[in-house]
Amino acid sequence: MNGHHSNNGLVHTTSPRPQANGNIAASAKNAANQLTPGQQFGKENTASNGISEAQNSVALVRQSGLDMEKLPPEVVEILTHILPDDVYVPMSRLINRTAQSCWQDLLNLIDDLAERPIPDPTEVMARLPAPENQIINDMSDLNRLKKKKMWDFAETHKRTLIKMLVLLQWSSKSQENRLTIALNRYLLELRVAYNATNTALANLADVITSRHDASPDLETAMQVLAAERVPGLPDLGYVGERKLTEKQILSIIRRLNTVLSIRMTFEDSIPEQLSDWHIHDGRVTFNVQNEFGIDLSVASEDTDADFLMVDFQFNFVPTPPLPDDLHDQIAGIVNTQLAQNGLQGAYSFLHELVLTQKLKEYHRQAISLTQGLWNGHLRVEMLKRTLVVQYWTRRLSSKSWIEITINSGRSAQDVEGSSPLTPFLGLRWMRHGKLVSDHEISMNMARLSFESILNQVIAHHTNSIFDGIYNRLVTQTLFTNNELDLEQSSSLFDTYDCSLSMELSKTEYVNLTLDPIGGTVVLSPANERTGRLQYELSRSKNIVDDFINRFSALRCGLAQSRLLNAIKTSSWQYLVGRKPAFNEVKDFFGPSFLRAVFFRQPGWSDDWMLAAAFGVDSDTWFLVFEPSINTLDRIVQILPGVKPLHLEPSLSLDYFDKLAKHSAETIMNQTTDRELRKRGLRTVMSGSYTPGVPSVQFEIPDDEGLDTISKTANATPWSSKRALSKFVITIRAKLDADEALLNRLSSAIADKSIEILPKKRLLILRLEAIVGGSIVNVLFTKLHYINNILSCIKIVHHSEVFKIQSLSVKDIVIAYHERKTTTLSIALLLDTVKSESNNIQLLPAATNPHKLVLTSITKILDSEDKPLFSRFENVLTFLRMTFPLLNTIHYLQGLVPVEEVSAEMAAVDLSEARKWLRIHVLTRDDSTLGVDVFAINSSFQRDDESVETPRTLLARLEIKQVPKLQSWLIRPSVVEFQSYTRPSFTSRALEERLKQKVFTANNNKGWVSLDSAATCKYEEPQYLLKALYITILDWMREAVNKKDETLRTPNPTTKPNSQGGIPQQQPGRNMQQSGGPSRVMTAAPQQVRQPPPQQQRRQGNQNQNQNQNRNTQQRSSVPHDVITLE
Repeated sequence: MNGHHSNNGLVHTTSPRPQANGNIAASAKNAANQLTPGQQFGKENTASNGISEAQNSVALVRQSGLDMEKLPPEVVEILTHILPDDVYVPMSRLINRTAQSCWQDLLNLIDDLAERPIPDPTEVMARLPAPENQIINDMSDLNRLKKKKMWDFAETHKRTLIKMLVLLQWSSKSQENRLTIALNRYLLELRVAYNATNTALANLADVITSRHDASPDLETAMQVLAAERVPGLPDLGYVGERKLTEKQILSIIRRLNTVLSIRMTFEDSIPEQLSDWHIHDGRVTFNVQNEFGIDLSVASEDTDADFLMVDFQFNFVPTPPLPDDLHDQIAGIVNTQLAQNGLQGAYSFLHELVLTQKLKEYHRQAISLTQGLWNGHLRVEMLKRTLVVQYWTRRLSSKSWIEITINSGRSAQDVEGSSPLTPFLGLRWMRHGKLVSDHEISMNMARLSFESILNQVIAHHTNSIFDGIYNRLVTQTLFTNNELDLEQSSSLFDTYDCSLSMELSKTEYVNLTLDPIGGTVVLSPANERTGRLQYELSRSKNIVDDFINRFSALRCGLAQSRLLNAIKTSSWQYLVGRKPAFNEVKDFFGPSFLRAVFFRQPGWSDDWMLAAAFGVDSDTWFLVFEPSINTLDRIVQILPGVKPLHLEPSLSLDYFDKLAKHSAETIMNQTTDRELRKRGLRTVMSGSYTPGVPSVQFEIPDDEGLDTISKTANATPWSSKRALSKFVITIRAKLDADEALLNRLSSAIADKSIEILPKKRLLILRLEAIVGGSIVNVLFTKLHYINNILSCIKIVHHSEVFKIQSLSVKDIVIAYHERKTTTLSIALLLDTVKSESNNIQLLPAATNPHKLVLTSITKILDSEDKPLFSRFENVLTFLRMTFPLLNTIHYLQGLVPVEEVSAEMAAVDLSEARKWLRIHVLTRDDSTLGVDVFAINSSFQRDDESVETPRTLLARLEIKQVPKLQSWLIRPSVVEFQSYTRPSFTSRALEERLKQKVFTANNNKGWVSLDSAATCKYEEPQYLLKALYITILDWMREAVNKKDETLRTPNPTTKPNSQGGIPQQQPGRNMQQSGGPSRVMTAAPQQVRQPPPQQQRRQGNQNQNQNQNRNTQQRSSVPHDVITLE
């Protein structure tokens, strides 16, 4: 159309060209000609439609079945000029070329697949196990690439073959197609010729209209050409033009200047805008600043003559072009306005013209910007007399644009018909779809620059964004308290001078600017986090809100990265697995915190961590106590005495070392305070003995039983190590004891953790623990240990009987009786771990008489109702009370020399007595001793012959303590056991003798008879024991001398031991070790005979009185101890 050819499937020239009729192009034809004969599909002279190339166009038309006589002549002419066959390419060549291309691609594919390695089947089977009897589907990268190449080959040639099939189907109607192509070609040529004719006629009409030429006078033209004259033209008698001289010209100019001066002087309709004028060279020049300049003159001296325009120019840059035709059109319009409306009309027209030209210039400059750097970021539209320019078109926020329009100066409230106002060029700024009325955007009317206006608008827009961010940030604590700096730089003309600088820490900052062209956010310095935030803000719909929301996350992220990079070289361990979620951080540290990282020093308890929490208001160090057993006891508190992270100018190794030391001290204080409170102690955080180190002051309650230690103590953590894996807690407390005792105790204690200052009466404990570990249990163990040992030595110190023989960390040896050869003492073994002792050692172990009651002593010491020192005092009292009794018994047993007993006992000759008697002592309970008297070299039959007992036992006595009377009660044994049923005496005669001589005797020295028992004072048991011993010895001598018929041979089952007279254990007897050489013996079960009726009645009455005691004591089945002193 319009003189151009359109490609509609016809051949437009007679030269061979590619066609869109299903045959190949000329280039394909040339390529096909290069094939060898064997490669061609068919013969070369075979046409694509099966018709011979020798057929002409007429035969073709006739063969198509058309009646040539009935067709219009034009159509017949067209059909007889069908394109020759040599223009077309045979279909066979297309098929040959396609087959050749397919074959070549197949060869290339086979070669390519052959060059690639074949994967090992074993590796494929190992990697992709398949069920039995199934093919393994190898999905390796190499195998998939091979499959893709084969698929691409098959798919490509499949499409080609489908195209070939379509072409073959189309060529089956080749006769009709060729006729249709020829007819279409002819019609196209007619259409082109018709359009060319219309165009030529239109151009001719335009030329004639513009020239206004009259109809040509051919006759006159021939005369002029032939005779060079026109005799038919009339002679009008015009006077020829005379040239003015210079003098005449100057005279005319002066006269014009005079006329114009008079005219302008009396002209009262000069507009205010044309007040700047001057007269020169026969014209008056009006100059309107930043708009135009015009020269006017008059053609007559008449005062009513109209002004005529002489010249015109624009007074702003860039100045629009003013061609002659436009100048003439302006002059004509101005002259008309001067004639009709005077100077006011001329000014109004020229003013409107200038405004229009300025608006066009702004539009031209805006279009020019869109073709440069602003391409894609500005959208320019001219709507009537308004230029609309949208900027930052790629931002996702609401639209912002500038409107430069010619305003009439009239508002909606003005009354119709009021005085006309001067139009002006106005600017409206719409920011995010809302009118900004208080902007300070200036328009330079002398030098038009749309880019300057655009820069001002974008600078104002940038300032408004930065103002919003600044006003929001300045309310945050970090900037309100001047902890971090916030600085805004503003400019009203250049966006590049607008910036917002925010300090992230004392060493880091971020600078925010906007790209004026695209409106994208630019953050510097550039890094991964600022780049991500910059991308998000550039796509934001509200930069202010999104920046405020993301700035804290940015600052926290950069602060966290700074901390992690700095702490790598220190001893702190970053807990990588402890990464709390966002909600967990808020639950841990508060709603203002966004991020947190956790650290721990090597050797710390697993329950304690140091956390750095980064939030909106601050970056703070927190101590976190999170026990693994009960997470409800979690404690999260700010680490005191440490500046926030964002105020630290340098995160150096020294800083982290000090942080480790301070946090460890705080943890130890918190742990100590918490454990003391759990124990029920009152604690107060107070000053410290070490400057700069806090301490915990606590009060020891009375129920702890620490009588020798002051109620107020102080615990201070301290360590000089830089890598704090362990800590030393120093505890200071006052001691209530004499300086002499403290000196002795201080020299005796070799424990490095315990220091005693005797002069100051001060106890210093240095307990080592891991950070976060509790020292409270160890502390009170040590305090109880010191209290026990100090209380014990105070008791001994104030006693006249006992003396401290030796003192060490593990034991206190107390001497309570001096002998010529040995010293009797008792050793209290102290347990420094448990702060208690349940072990007593008697010295010397073999000859100490108190080993008879060692079990009782141990029970006194092991009772838990009293503190240790009180129990130890009871032990010493018990030793002092029982020593006379046990020492006398030892003498009777021959274990004590005669000089170690009283004169009363020394009078007893034991050399003869040891041949007859042996004494065994049994501990029944804490206040009762059982004394069994055995005979040697003879046995006696009991009166009760029905009960068989060991023949060597003579008597069974009891020594019982009577605390109220401070005396001993000695009586025949009244305790009967199921497994030990012998009566108290072997012979009735011996029982009567003891009753007569001891239990019922009068005027006794040192004891009191009680009919069936006797009692004596604690300190004088020798008189009673001597009487008992002599009575039994005398009775035995008399019985042997009389050769009583009751004497029997010794029982074969009873054999004396290696030391004589002590029967060995019978089978079936129970034995309980009680300490020292004690043994428990019970008689073997024997056949029991019924006693005589008289004895049954006596025993029945006795058993009836003692039924309850027997039932109670039968649970123990045997006496507590049978002690043999050899």
